Amino acid sequence: MICYGYDDKGYFSGERKCQKDPLESKIQNKDVYLLPAKATLKEPLESKEGFKVKFENDEWIYEKITAPKEPEPYVPTVEEKQANVRSHRDYLLSKTDFTQLGDAPLTEEEKALYREYREYLRDYTETEGWYESNPLEFEAWNK
Repeated sequence: MICYGYDDKGYFSGERKCQKDPLESKIQNKDVYLLPAKATLKEPLESKEGFKVKFENDEWIYEKITAPKEPEPYVPTVEEKQANVRSHRDYLLSKTDFTQLGDAPLTEEEKALYREYREYLRDYTETEGWYESNPLEFEAWNK
């Protein structure tokens, strides 16, 4: 005997064979079959373009196939933006640390320029909307 299976969500999964119940068949003197879990003897609907066949409330129905919804693009929070810009600012500061050492291969004027730049970097987070863009690299700042 053939039965019709469905998955956990009720969607048709194919035909199955029912096994004969030997004890009940002997008692009733006729073939008695066991119905597997998630199966029915009701024949499913014909497949139809754009629809899935689903077993619901003891009957087969058509369920329209819908395209998955595109996920919303990720928008970082203000805190994440601030952390990213601070991290970049800290990187730029560390990149210029050597300029303030006594034995740095720079003139006093160049050291003073780097001190000014480093002051700009430290004060960067005090400006309005600072987290919307990264601070300038030394070369761009110095133009």
